[in-house]
Amino acid sequence: MMSNQAQGFKHITFNTTKPLKTPIGNFEWQLVTGRLENSGFNPPQTDRTSAGTRLFTPRINQLGDTNDWRFIQAYTVTYSPKWIKGLSLGMIRWVQMYSAMIEGKYWWMGGKPHYGYFPVFSNFLRSNDMNADLEQQTDQAAGLFMRWLWADAQMEIYAEFHYNDAKQNLRDLMLDSDHARAATIGLQKVFKTAKSDAYYLFSWEWTQLEQTGGKLLRNAGSWYMHSAVYDGYTNNGEVLGAGIGPGSNSHYFSVTKVDNTSKYGLALEIIDQDNDFYYAAFDDSNDYRRYWKDFNVHVSYEKKYKNFWGSLNMMYSRSLNYQWELEDFATPYYHAGRDVNNFHVNFKLTYHLNLK
Repeated sequence: MMSNQAQGFKHITFNTTKPLKTPIGNFEWQLVTGRLENSGFNPPQTDRTSAGTRLFTPRINQLGDTNDWRFIQAYTVTYSPKWIKGLSLGMIRWVQMYSAMIEGKYWWMGGKPHYGYFPVFSNFLRSNDMNADLEQQTDQAAGLFMRWLWADAQMEIYAEFHYNDAKQNLRDLMLDSDHARAATIGLQKVFKTAKSDAYYLFSWEWTQLEQTGGKLLRNAGSWYMHSAVYDGYTNNGEVLGAGIGPGSNSHYFSVTKVDNTSKYGLALEIIDQDNDFYYAAFDDSNDYRRYWKDFNVHVSYEKKYKNFWGSLNMMYSRSLNYQWELEDFATPYYHAGRDVNNFHVNFKLTYHLNLK
């Protein structure tokens, strides 16, 4: 829903700084209101046409501005039950819209927002829409998440289940629960070694952003994309959510050895790149050979020496059918496409001050 893979954006926040204790458990929350900008770049080949219709149409708001910013508001609420140790349950929602959604004027020019100043608390279900056209121009997502820490077993599990589109009513939510959904599930487990100051950490995570089979009857569109909010869920052109991007899926496995002064890690990441686009682009040809799939191997090393902490991260990436490129008429039929290798190295050195 919101990760650290994109740069930050201008915002104000109202949040707890420590758990709020109640007789039934602890609560935490955060409310964020901010401003998102577009990248400033148009897509390539803006003059292309199809059947006499121009494919690219510049977006112009009510004031004639083609570079309209977006208003975003989001909240998250987390509840930790008193009776189940280590369990946290939460809800998250965000909405975004162009500033020109204000009726003819910007807020600072005296305009009044359609929803007031807190649209993130507006209705969840489309059956409650007061203005259907307005709702269709609002991009939103909402969902639930959980984390359960088992301290004695030195293990945790976590999961997220979210929707990027509002349901019509409660019956729609119950019947078509796969529509517009995305999910993540993961776990981490610590394994002790013979040395008291060392241990192994195993991690696994699976994420699915690709649409389910229900799209054959009811297309939800890809995550982070929207029919009216053309810039999508981005800031300066970077997706604010999962780094794998719209329509993609991923598996991640890692094993890390940790001791008092060092850390060694090895990880494998497998990414299905934007299957939503793949199915749309090659459905007519029934070409099942063009999946764009990345296999990434990560090797990391961190070392502490006195007040210095250094880290070295290396990644080798093997992309099969990069950008879905494949020569149509080459033989044999199931042949290699455009396979690409990449190698990335990142080094960081940190110095820690001992302030007394």
